[in-house]
Amino acid sequence: MDTRGFQSHYCLDHEGVRFGAGKQSALLYHPSKVSSLELNTGKKELIINLDHMGDHHYVQQTTSNQGGKVRHPSEYRTNEERVDSFSLVVGYQPKVMARFISQPYGYLATHVWTEHADKQTLESNRAIYFGSEKSTQA
Repeated sequence: MDTRGFQSHYCLDHEGVRFGAGKQSALLYHPSKVSSLELNTGKKELIINLDHMGDHHYVQQTTSNQGGKVRHPSEYRTNEERVDSFSLVVGYQPKVMARFISQPYGYLATHVWTEHADKQTLESNRAIYFGSEKSTQA
């Protein structure tokens, strides 16, 4: 949450943004039924992406066993519909706002392992994560 020293551009994903204060405020909060939000602070613009190509990623495995994120557009068939929605609240500023985080089942913390494309073997990963290359379950 930034309140000063803004960057020129933010990718907000599905988080949200609040402008102004009190009766002169606007709030767009956790719009899960759009593709993403972007904020351009220099132009004072909020961009609501309904279907943005940059929001669609998949990992493409090549013949040399290297992977990487590849962006692709959505595909629609004839007569297929897409429905997007969001709520913009004007003139009301809640004192407290909930923060959404992706920790399932109410856990208080999450441990994230990252993987680097350095051609490690599954056995060496098992040894690092589980203490033995022969382990098959955590």
